[in-house]
Amino acid sequence: MSSEPLADRLGRLTPEQRALLLRSLPSQAPGRTSVPRRDPSQPLALSPAQLRMWFLERVQAENAGGYNVYDYQRLLGPLDETALLRAFREIVRRHEALRTSFVAVDGLPRQQVAEEVDFDFDSYDAADEAAVQQIVDGEPLRPFDLTTAPLMRVALIRVGEAVPR
Repeated sequence: MSSEPLADRLGRLTPEQRALLLRSLPSQAPGRTSVPRRDPSQPLALSPAQLRMWFLERVQAENAGGYNVYDYQRLLGPLDETALLRAFREIVRRHEALRTSFVAVDGLPRQQVAEEVDFDFDSYDAADEAAVQQIVDGEPLRPFDLTTAPLMRVALIRVGEAVPR
């Protein structure tokens, strides 16, 4: 594999090679059709992982937070909370998976992708590291309501001096 930039390598193609490359691309290949876009108003079957999560919520409601995936990041210094919230809202807007919830259709679980969802993060003020740890330990255990998107949660924990919001 060459470490030469792709643009440089593509620039050396002959016109015939370029035509061949363009014909081989899915959007350019004759006789190929694109994958039809799904109707966003129609609920879809759950994937095996989604079905497992839906099932566990029903049989182990007291341990529903067990399927949560979580991560923590420590940010030091000033933080523009408005910009952070805007960034997360944009991520949710761009990704269907983050706007998906589970609904029952004829008694069967289905995923429903919302066109838009409200997203906000939970905000906490902690006096010390022990208070931070208590929040960090509790957040992943909070269950989600799988019928309401987004199925994502962000918590902002401020420690120390309050910064203007």
